[in-house]
Amino acid sequence: MKLINSLSSLCVAGLTVFATGCSSNDDEPGKINRDLPFGRYSIKGNVSAADSGLPLEAEMRISIPTDPSGVKSIQTNKTEDDGKYYFSDETNVYEAFKVVCIPKDPAYDPDSVVVKLGYWLECFVGGMDPMYKGVAFHEVNFQLKRNDLPFGQYSIKGNVSAADSGEPLRAEMRIALPDNPSDVKSLQIQRSEMDGTYLFSDDTNVYEALKVVCIPEDRTYAPDSVVVTLKYEGDCYLPGITNPLDRGRAFHEVNFQLKNRKN
Repeated sequence: MKLINSLSSLCVAGLTVFATGCSSNDDEPGKINRDLPFGRYSIKGNVSAADSGLPLEAEMRISIPTDPSGVKSIQTNKTEDDGKYYFSDETNVYEAFKVVCIPKDPAYDPDSVVVKLGYWLECFVGGMDPMYKGVAFHEVNFQLKRNDLPFGQYSIKGNVSAADSGEPLRAEMRIALPDNPSDVKSLQIQRSEMDGTYLFSDDTNVYEALKVVCIPEDRTYAPDSVVVTLKYEGDCYLPGITNPLDRGRAFHEVNFQLKNRKN
């Protein structure tokens, strides 16, 4: 992390760090309360492999340091083809951000950095809002380490229907590790289609098993869950071409016939 120091021509009012004590940031990202200090942040950088230096594709997130980025991100973005990313927005003043980097290739470990924001202000001009604290410029580059763990792709599909009528049901579908509560630590969440079908798919490190949870919108039907033992099947290994850590694909179908609580 480094602060961009190209502000020699500016009249600097001071590098000031402000607390995040404004609920508007937490509850409604992007909404500015102009009765509180506000400014603009600009965070950029690039993502590359530590072993080769080649750019990596990744999902980038920024959040308040104490918040889980998968649940309460302030902004999310994708890297460009050359590994570069950029965040910018005008908000109430934050003390710090957590920048999170999640590579698409599961052979590399994710990483995160907490950045203390330093707001710089140009020469104050008469009529300027006294609550405006300037711009915070920061650069955060990631060199991700290879984890040397087996990886593969899972694909779990199925449908949800009523056990008494056979009619399709809409439901919230979740995938989680078997020992994790799905409402707190889900790997993926989606809504089944109108015809009751759903599909989960992702490239990850190898999981031994996943829990599929089905919570119907119609609460007269009881929720249900199934633990699926994943079986990965790969293509023939070709030395120098196929990654020896790639375990292939795990295809599974899980159908739910939900019971009526009244029966």
